[in-house]
Amino acid sequence: MFDEATVRVLESDVSLVIGLVDDDGAPIVSRACGLNVIDATAGSVRLLLDAEDEPAIAQLARGAVIALTTGNVRTHEAQQFKGHVVRVEPATPADEAHAIQYYEDFCDVVQESDGIDREAVARLVPTRFLACVIEFGEMFDQTPGPGAGAAIEGET
Repeated sequence: MFDEATVRVLESDVSLVIGLVDDDGAPIVSRACGLNVIDATAGSVRLLLDAEDEPAIAQLARGAVIALTTGNVRTHEAQQFKGHVVRVEPATPADEAHAIQYYEDFCDVVQESDGIDREAVARLVPTRFLACVIEFGEMFDQTPGPGAGAAIEGET
């Protein structure tokens, strides 16, 4: 499903935002803290999240349908991936190190590209993390412009 370019984007310093729906149909939006592609062919990833984001975690634990939107801070290129949660599990020490490095890189990019004080962005960094394995089945271009919303064909 993911070609090499998509893997590079997913594992980079892009903004990562997840969208879920609660039991009453209300939207839940949360930031992700980095991810690793587990299996590019299957579209599976290990997504790191704020362990204290109770509304999101509650839905994820139920095996929710999920949307992940990536946004490149420098270019505004964006993609959306839709899929389902396979499992939620405690973050490993390697996950935590990855999440901290993701935020270090993300804070640098936001300061460099937008001039926003690094300390302001650093306030977003969670103190505890959780890992979520997700399998994506659909990809969409969300870059502003006439192609926004178009399906992206994955590798076969």
